[in-house]
Parts: sequence; structure tokens; C-alpha cells
Amino acid sequence: MLAMQKRFRSSQLISLDVGVRIARDLDPVALIEPSPRLMLDIQRATIRLSKIKYQHRGARTVVLARLDVSGSPHTNPDQVEISGTHLHLFREGFEDKWASELVLSEWTDLTDKELTLRDFCKRFNIDQLPPVRVPLPPASATTP
Repeated sequence: MLAMQKRFRSSQLISLDVGVRIARDLDPVALIEPSPRLMLDIQRATIRLSKIKYQHRGARTVVLARLDVSGSPHTNPDQVEISGTHLHLFREGFEDKWASELVLSEWTDLTDKELTLRDFCKRFNIDQLPPVRVPLPPASATTP
């Protein structure tokens, strides 16, 4: 399902505001019967503003891919600890319990939430990204 070409069902704006929790339906580009239920989720933290999760699901509950940026470290089933920014890919028998370190050269700029969303969608064959709104950083208290 990760290799399958997909597109957003709706062109509704995607907000990357602090505290956002959204789920968007995806449709396969090729006609498949029965059509699998596919989703893209985005969750952004409210305290650690750099923390965000991009997740691609199938069948409502099966995590196919999840990118955790600035999250907590992850311990794989073999007890190897992975840093707080890592990628989970579905593995038969383990689902999303395994994570791997990111190859940073495969991502444009992990500090840019919109670029990271675009990279995630491109990597997992999700086309026609709707408009994306990224909030401006808060003004400094010392700024006139």
C-alpha cells in the first residue's frame, strides 16, 4: 500500500498549527475494488513546538508509515534505542513497533513542517497536496 499512488480525497486546507490533530482520507489513483481505507494523520504538540507526527494509515488502524519529529526516543523490540526523530514502517508480525534512524539527506529540512509534510507525501506516493497553512512563529516579547 505504501507504493500505491494515492491522492487526497478533499482539497480542504491542512493547518500545521500548534496542537493540531487532523486525519484526512486518501484515495488510490488506480481503481481498486474494494478500495482500501487510507488516511494521513498529522499531530502537532502544544508544549514542545518542534514535535510533530505525520502518519499514513490503512484500514483505519494499521500504521503503514509514521514519521516522528522531535519526539521521545523509541526502543525497538530488540531493545535498540532510536533517537527522537525517527521513521516507523509497517513490518509483518510487528506492525509499527520498529523504527529506524532517518537518513537526513532524504529529507529537505526537518525543521520546516510544510517541507517535511511534502517530503513525507512524496516518499509514500501521496499526490495533490491541498493548500497548507503554517503559523507564523510567535513574536518575541522584546520586538517593538
